[in-house]
Order: sequence, then structure tokens, then C-alpha cells
Amino acid sequence: QGVASALLVRGRAIACVGAASECAARAGPQVKVVDVGSGAVLPGLADAHGHVLGLGRAAVEVRCDGAHSEEECAARVAERARGVPRGTWVRGRGWDQNLWPGARFPTERSLSTLVPDHPVVLSRVDGHAVWVNQRALEAAGIGPDARDPDGGRILRYDDDRPSGVLVDNAADLVTARIPPPTRDELERLLTGALAELSRVGLTSVHDAGAD
Repeated sequence: QGVASALLVRGRAIACVGAASECAARAGPQVKVVDVGSGAVLPGLADAHGHVLGLGRAAVEVRCDGAHSEEECAARVAERARGVPRGTWVRGRGWDQNLWPGARFPTERSLSTLVPDHPVVLSRVDGHAVWVNQRALEAAGIGPDARDPDGGRILRYDDDRPSGVLVDNAADLVTARIPPPTRDELERLLTGALAELSRVGLTSVHDAGAD
């Protein structure tokens, strides 16, 4: 129906949508005018497929997106690990080996060297693989004799030792060992995510991953 130039709101209801003169004629003397300039006013947006808990977790995890090398990403993990108790799982996401020199998958060596005392699990940018250190492999019982699970693959060195990248269903072997968040941790993650959704204009979301 075209583009309107003004919107009048009375209480919690829209009283007029149309020309500025039409809305002004229906407004009372105490009307508050908000000029959005060259911007636009839209109805609240509803996301039909969201992962609210994942959004909240992403805000507190190590971010590997934008890292220019395996070593840079591992250094970010090491910095985070210095601020948490020994043995605490360190999680992150966003790495993409295609953007690194040689475009090779990373190995556990860099993570194990810089972060030997914390199990580390980092999700790839597409969520279809995780990169872990030796501490995480040991926590999951993944050694040279481990078999690839159905729908998954354990990448290996030439001597068959796991090299630290687990593809698709193989990632579950490690993620199943991560302690579940407490109720308070879940509340903090969800509350943070909801605040971020509101900030960008989403007024409702259908969660596609709630258990």
C-alpha cells in the first residue's frame, strides 16, 4: 500500500498510519514527535529460526572468527584460559582453516602447547567440526584405536593418532563430556541473548534448538 510518512501511537495501539498531516490532525496537544530522519519505522521483527542459548554462549566464548592463522586462534584461547581455573573447559567457535596459510586443518599441537591444563573445544564456523586439544581428547577417551562413529570422522596424523579435529557426529564424542551449565548459568546466557535480540530489533524468536 505504498510508504507512509507518519505513524501515530496512542497508548499501546497504532491510531493512524499515513501522511504526516493526517496523523497530526488526530494527535492531541501533548503528542511527542520522534523524527527518524532518513530512517524507517518497521513492525517488530520475529525470527522464525533462532538459537537463543547459542547466541548467549557465543557472547562469552572465545571468538576465532577473523583469526589469520591457527596460531592466532590458539593464542586467543590461551588468553582466555589464563582467567579460568585449571581443568575448566574452554569453549569457542568461528575458526575457518580456508582463510589460513595453506588452508590446512589445525591440529591439537598448537592448542596443547599453549593450553595444556584446560580441555579445549572450538567449533568450526559452520558448526560441522570441532578443534580440540590433547586434554579434551583424553577426557573423551579418543586415542589411536578410536573408531569413526556413524556420520562422523576423526582426523588423524600419519601414525593414526587423532590430530585434534572431529567432523560432524565425531564432535559428540567430546561435547558429551562437557559439564552441563547450571540453572544460574543458563539464565545468564539466555538473559544476555534476549537483550542482544532486543537491541537489534527482534521482538520475538522461535527457538530452533531448545531442549
